[in-house]
Amino acid sequence: DLAAAIDPESPGPDVNRARAHALAGRKVEAIAALREALKKGPPRTTIPLADDPELSTLRGDPGFEAILE
Repeated sequence: DLAAAIDPESPGPDVNRARAHALAGRKVEAIAALREALKKGPPRTTIPLADDPELSTLRGDPGFEAILE
């Protein structure tokens, strides 16, 4: 939340929030956070979202698959 407050236009904090939600099993919140991130631009990550191990619980979810398209 602090990172988002410092740089509200950066998608990075939203991607990290999505990861935390995904790891906690909160798929709906994780997908919502990813959608927010993508509104701000493509996230700069070293691992593609589709291959991100912290987002692995979202694989196969229609909402996540739509984001990947």
